[in-house]
Amino acid sequence: FGSKSGGFGSKSGGFGSSGFGNKSGGFGSKSGGFGSKSGGFGSKSGGFGSSGFGNKSGGFFGNNNNNSNNNNNEQQEYYQRVITDYQNYLNLNGYPNKKYIENRIQELAYGNYLETYKWNGGGYWKNEKWSAKKELPTDTQILIHLFCTFMDKHLIPIRQNETKPFTNNYFLSPTESPNYRQNIDVFIHQTQSGSNGDPPHFEIITWNKNNYSLTKPKTYKLYKGKHNMLDALILFVYFVKTEYYGYLGRVTIESKQINLISVVD
Repeated sequence: FGSKSGGFGSKSGGFGSSGFGNKSGGFGSKSGGFGSKSGGFGSKSGGFGSSGFGNKSGGFFGNNNNNSNNNNNEQQEYYQRVITDYQNYLNLNGYPNKKYIENRIQELAYGNYLETYKWNGGGYWKNEKWSAKKELPTDTQILIHLFCTFMDKHLIPIRQNETKPFTNNYFLSPTESPNYRQNIDVFIHQTQSGSNGDPPHFEIITWNKNNYSLTKPKTYKLYKGKHNMLDALILFVYFVKTEYYGYLGRVTIESKQINLISVVD
């Protein structure tokens, strides 16, 4: 994590590299990608929602100069998928303020390695300091949501009509108990949401894949605090790499689209 090349939070390659919260490419970065200053979703110039998607000047929809393109069904279907992806990244359950989430993603992009990250808080909103009473998510909650949504996009559904193959199978919310799920042996378990004054906290749960009926899940407790979520993600990747040959279902996390293996190499 936070390395210069490859993997989560690095400068090049994979999730959040050309990445997550740094200067170029990826989520919340200064150029290219989701929530960046230029290019990509919700950016100031270029790409979706910038010079932009359905805005006053330029863009794919809502522009008189591009009416001919709007008649192309394939293009419209593509842009609809783009809109859906964009909305998924901002749809954080329990937190209706999408403007704050979008703004905070962009703020987390400044500097290197998420230097403005506040694990048990957030940024200013409408010139007021972050408060859980205002129904604003913590930075931790935003980042784990982005990670899960990113993985949902790239994994192959296990069940028919499943839209969140990672979240539904490998992530447990504070309200869910760590019961065995068929063919799923390792989970990220969020034990505290970060709302109501409780700081967010995560742990890893594994099952003995050779004999589920005679065993109970094993819980890996992690240190509390700023690095807890990041430690949980790294440990999760380590288990997937060492116990399941890098595969989540039929998808390897070593693929160019995901590239999480390099985090623990």
